[in-house]
Amino acid sequence: MRKCLKAYSTKLKRTNQKVRLAYEKALPEHLEREEKSYVIDTPTCECCGHGMHECGEQISEQVKSIPEKISVIKHRQTKYACRECEATSISSSVVTAPKPAQPIPGSIASPEALAAVVVAKYCDALPLYRLTDILARDGLEITRGTLANWCIKSAALLSPLIAAIKIHLLAQSTLCADETTIQELGEKTGRYSKNHICGFIVATNTRQSRL
Repeated sequence: MRKCLKAYSTKLKRTNQKVRLAYEKALPEHLEREEKSYVIDTPTCECCGHGMHECGEQISEQVKSIPEKISVIKHRQTKYACRECEATSISSSVVTAPKPAQPIPGSIASPEALAAVVVAKYCDALPLYRLTDILARDGLEITRGTLANWCIKSAALLSPLIAAIKIHLLAQSTLCADETTIQELGEKTGRYSKNHICGFIVATNTRQSRL
């Protein structure tokens, strides 16, 4: 009887391991995992009424998606004044604690907001007017013109990276390019014009890298 139970327990563990490996293979390993365990407080056998012991576990996984969260960063810059100068001088200077340099001075856009807008537009092909609707659902009213200005300013901020990519491309012995035609709507004319997005593939002896 003990041999049968031991063999059954070993088989059950192998089955559970195969199930676990199958789920882990289906879902990428780099994704963060949130584990939830379920136990029975006093497991009792329905056949004999005796207590039961743990003999394995059944593992399953689900994909959890957290919608984009919009928050506000409030910068508080403390101001300092000199009490001695205030008491003895006609005027006194006020010093304000500096804050980190912002990507677009005077704008409400944080680096994270700029990155989200640029990725949505150029990686996910999401038009800016749709992005304004998505933001409006969270009560954030930002015009399409403002988002377009963020994209233009972001391109200027990325100019050092663009220059580095250009140097890398020109240094290659073999370079393949692909021109994808896109339609661009003129803000003033309301007419579409053709434009291009270029993709490059660098071919080497050992690997290919897309830029």
